Amino acid sequence: MKQVIISSLVLFLTGNQVLGQTHFFTELADSSLTLTKQDVVYDPSYFRLDYPNGDVPPNKGVCTDVVIRAYRKLGIDIQKVVHEDMVKNVKVLYLHAREIVERLGDGSLDLGFSGYDLLKESEVNIQNKINVSKRYDFGKATLVVAIPDPWIDVQTVADLEEIAFEFKDKKKKRLRVATKYPNLTREFLFSKGV
Repeated sequence: MKQVIISSLVLFLTGNQVLGQTHFFTELADSSLTLTKQDVVYDPSYFRLDYPNGDVPPNKGVCTDVVIRAYRKLGIDIQKVVHEDMVKNVKVLYLHAREIVERLGDGSLDLGFSGYDLLKESEVNIQNKINVSKRYDFGKATLVVAIPDPWIDVQTVADLEEIAFEFKDKKKKRLRVATKYPNLTREFLFSKGV
């Protein structure tokens, strides 16, 4: 395990070597090597860290902890550097879920978390401008088709299709559907022939 860490650090450092900074990178590599001589147990658990200079217990960690500790030995607190950069360059907004989709679509937002249903309910040109990079496995809803009690013969979507034709032929009007999701509902019913 120590061999892997050392070779990873060397590859990282030599790949980023800049003229005039070779002394810094040599010191960083040396400080990394001293850290690999400590007994460290791989532990991917989450720990609450102090700020600044927060760290997991010295006998625990993962490969990134070696890098962070190596920089810290040279007086650079990566945690602080990243935090200050985020404070200066990242703006977090709390928006309504639908507005997140709209603003991603018009380009006034770079990243957002919202419901996939709201994306599918947006206009096609907005959907085409948004790339879903990850779908999270929570917040799922069960959608149902609910009908009036007197429609006892309607047991399937195919039965609903017959009712829709009956409405059109006998009552000369279309079947009225109420939904929070008009695009998804239209797409679903159309795919079933209703």
